[in-house]
Amino acid sequence: MIESEFKSAINSGAIKAEVDSQSAQGEPEGGAGLPVQQSFDLTQFLPMLIQLQSTQAVLTAPPTYIPRTFQEQIQFVFTGGVYYLYLYFNNQWNKVTLGATGVTQILAGSGISVSPVGGTGAVTVTNAIAFKTGSSTRIMNASSGTQTIAHGLGKVPSIVRISGAWGGGSAVLAWSSGNYNGTTMNVASISYYAGASASNNGGTFDVVYLNSNGAGQAATITMDATNIYLAWSVLGGGGSGTANLIWEVEG
Repeated sequence: MIESEFKSAINSGAIKAEVDSQSAQGEPEGGAGLPVQQSFDLTQFLPMLIQLQSTQAVLTAPPTYIPRTFQEQIQFVFTGGVYYLYLYFNNQWNKVTLGATGVTQILAGSGISVSPVGGTGAVTVTNAIAFKTGSSTRIMNASSGTQTIAHGLGKVPSIVRISGAWGGGSAVLAWSSGNYNGTTMNVASISYYAGASASNNGGTFDVVYLNSNGAGQAATITMDATNIYLAWSVLGGGGSGTANLIWEVEG
């Protein structure tokens, strides 16, 4: 029985309030007037009690009506293969997705943004850290000049790492490892030349330094959202053979 049916039954006389017999006879002798006590037959509430004992039907579309009872404020919906719980409060239906394993924590940091601002609605993480690697070569007797390497990151890297190895026949061996963070270059290298002592170098002057017995190639670096640019300089007339480079970009 819904509220409108209940009121109609009262108005038609189908449901009558019972008046306490003592109150109907008047005020008790020597005391103040007592309020009239109304009592109802339990059977009048059977429709509501039966409804509470049954399970809630699952809807196939979100509810749009204004609920008339507390039970109608809670609705279950299954649509598009997803279960939802709809709760009516603050004069609107509010949706909760059931069984979802969404994001429970976002660690803030450089290059991470949350949209939309305010934490409501769909949340997306943009500018997540990306990583690309590749390889290239450098002919050791080439003239000074700029070598362009496409990195494919799609944005300006936050750091570039470059390693180089050069073996110039049986007499020359050199290795270099460097990085660049957009501001500062760092490099460490080691070399060996037959008949001479091995040597090492390091500092912030280059990102690649391949030098054996005073001859070789060295490079500084710049970068943008598309390419790495290595500005090579010839050392002591250059060398023979080809150096192999491995690069990494991150951002």
